[in-house]
Amino acid sequence: MPKKITILISSAGRRNALIASFRAAAARMDTECFIIATDMRPLMSPACHAADLAISVPHCLDPSFEEKIKAICTAHRVNLLVPTIDTELPFFANNVGFFNDNGVFVAISSPQVVNMARDKLKFLHFLTGKNISAPNGGSASLTSAQLDALPWPCIFKPRDGSRSIGIVRANTPNEVPENILNEKYIWQEYWRGKEFTINFFINRFGQCKCVIPHERVEVRDGEVSKGITRRIPAIEQQTFRLAEQLSAIGARGALCVQAIARNDDKFIFFELNARFGGGYPLAHNAGAHFAQWLIEDTFCLPSTANNDWTDGRVMLRFDDACFFDEPHPENL
Repeated sequence: MPKKITILISSAGRRNALIASFRAAAARMDTECFIIATDMRPLMSPACHAADLAISVPHCLDPSFEEKIKAICTAHRVNLLVPTIDTELPFFANNVGFFNDNGVFVAISSPQVVNMARDKLKFLHFLTGKNISAPNGGSASLTSAQLDALPWPCIFKPRDGSRSIGIVRANTPNEVPENILNEKYIWQEYWRGKEFTINFFINRFGQCKCVIPHERVEVRDGEVSKGITRRIPAIEQQTFRLAEQLSAIGARGALCVQAIARNDDKFIFFELNARFGGGYPLAHNAGAHFAQWLIEDTFCLPSTANNDWTDGRVMLRFDDACFFDEPHPENL
């Protein structure tokens, strides 16, 4: 294990807990950890204030983003790069070769996995094609007759949506806005039950070593504010099976999948995130140390990844704040 590791957290935003997870992992491994956080406005990013170095970068879809990120990695000899938002994942997935050639291990899955995670219809087709628990659903580009024949009530959502934005629940065809009946939306049968996020970790060899479900007791702005880890054998087994299928097409590192369960044996998967999920701090606190396992993968160290985590671990999030004096405008 090297004496020092440099980690870049891209689009750091409010991910202070993720930074803390990597610091704790490095401490357990008895190594110094230097964390760089990037954001469009580092001064207004709480996580950037928690990092050792904060650097401003353009929006990830700006053509200059690529040059800026690559320059940061080269100048600071970054060892591990952790993307955190969906819109930047395609760039990192498509540029793994460059980063590998420059000694940077990127916590990213293949372009195929990333693209499927960004497209809910593709993920739905993947689930049904692999005979993995999934809701009835399809494209929302429907004729009137097809709309009438759906198994009401239904949910309509953007194919590339996030944070529950744009979701419409309808009990009858008459409640569906006409402007969402197109290929940019999907429909799914409505399931009533407990909602879960299942974090899982696939190591550099493509082996899923940990599956940790947590119940989404309360959600705020699309992220879990209150959660409890749950040992549910049927969900865990099916997630291991899903992870095996995803690994075959290049899934690696930290991922999570959303599920709804009517009971312990009847459930569906409906959404995939090819990155650290917003509720990962609960998994970390319960003993699923994805951050440490990524560091081990970065340096090709023997892996300590395991599925020995604490059932019934509770997370209650609350607002906190950081304070600083506003710099002079010429220093912004």
